[in-house]
Amino acid sequence: MERRAAVIVTYRPDASVFQRIDTLARQVDVLYVVDNTPETEAVQPLPWPEHVTFERNFNEGGLAGALNIALQRVRAAGVRYFFIFDQDTDLAPGFCQDMLDAALALNDPTWAIAGPRHVNSSTGHPVRLSVPGHFMNSFWPKSDSGVVECLALINSCSLLDLERVPRSLRYDEVLAIDMIDIDFCLAVRAAGWKMLCIPSITVAHGIGNRKKGSFAFSATNYNSHRKYLQTRNRIAVWRKFGSVEMAYVMTDAIIWFADALRTVVLEVDRLDKIKAISRGIKDGFQIRTAHAPESLR
Repeated sequence: MERRAAVIVTYRPDASVFQRIDTLARQVDVLYVVDNTPETEAVQPLPWPEHVTFERNFNEGGLAGALNIALQRVRAAGVRYFFIFDQDTDLAPGFCQDMLDAALALNDPTWAIAGPRHVNSSTGHPVRLSVPGHFMNSFWPKSDSGVVECLALINSCSLLDLERVPRSLRYDEVLAIDMIDIDFCLAVRAAGWKMLCIPSITVAHGIGNRKKGSFAFSATNYNSHRKYLQTRNRIAVWRKFGSVEMAYVMTDAIIWFADALRTVVLEVDRLDKIKAISRGIKDGFQIRTAHAPESLR
């Protein structure tokens, strides 16, 4: 049986995060805990089992930097199947085995990343999937939708087949947080591999700072800095992949505009957030992100 590894990136973790780490450690052969807590608040490692490795990143390169550390370690160890988790995602005890079994049962040699259906833990509404094809080709999957080829998957709970993900590919530390999963998936797709969502496996995942019970189109309530990053990084990704994924770029531009409109209408600190979005638009056309894979040049 192929060995399984996972990473969970922590940031100022509380007791509930350590409980999730314990649950995850029971499901994989190797677990990397990469802590992004600032140096002045450094978290002390707990006495975990030998197969759990704790490493500090101090937020160098943001979430992308932490994931790159784990990618480097896993690739060096020769592990094939690699799971990625956020610290706030609750897992069922058998999730990793169920996810791997479901992916392998497809007998599809063309996938490189597989993931579950995500449901927003605040709204109870499934997360939208963008799929290959024409403009506005996206939908909200149901648990019985069947396996869906999509353009990108949310990082948390995704399963990477590292024999298929290009070995030279890393998460873009210029982007740091927002859009790093989209950027990574589009680069994998550009190299000729597929992303597959398996809706029969569902995971609750928090998106934004919505209140419990919020409706599906409620405001995300991210702070001004995150609004800036989301806008800047989106435009950077559009620039990088626009020539090969124009339908996705056009669809995502509509989604971004709707979110910006929600910010203006529904959120607090509107003026600060509008200014942050404006700065993001400007900087998105100026920043230099990591190079696209050879197949895009």
